[in-house]
Amino acid sequence: PNSVSRAQRSAPNPRMVAEAAPPATSIMADEGSAAGEAAVPTPNEPPAAVPPPSPALPTAPSQLQHLQAEAVADGIHVFGWEPLPEQTADENGMDLALLVARSSKCKAGSMGCLIASSSGEVLAVHVNSPLWEPINLKRPASDVHAEVNAVGLCARRGKPTEGATVY
Repeated sequence: PNSVSRAQRSAPNPRMVAEAAPPATSIMADEGSAAGEAAVPTPNEPPAAVPPPSPALPTAPSQLQHLQAEAVADGIHVFGWEPLPEQTADENGMDLALLVARSSKCKAGSMGCLIASSSGEVLAVHVNSPLWEPINLKRPASDVHAEVNAVGLCARRGKPTEGATVY
């Protein structure tokens, strides 16, 4: 039986850490130092310049706002969805994305996507779709991802996606 704890599984392998980290100093002895005296550590190279801090990543909204009809693409059913206050924005976002995936008719899988602004406004809701008129009208090919369709809907509506969260 494998009785490795979660902490043991996530702990870094000490051998890998030692191999990955270059030595910070080397030990050099003076010509005049006697055997057994402590050597003085000297740096291998000058310290590297510290890169400037990267800009902060946008944060997910604290809660999604109520869904506006113009954010939902034609032919997509949301089945009366409303954000639940006891769920996080991420939980509500995934809930809606999975719900709208039911509207997809593609044979390669049903995918749904929603894009939410950092303030929680739902900017677009869409599903995957065929690229051109499908040969099989019942279950067409899935050529265009739901995310691409959702970004396209944002563009058509004039809604910027910078800092938005995609579910």
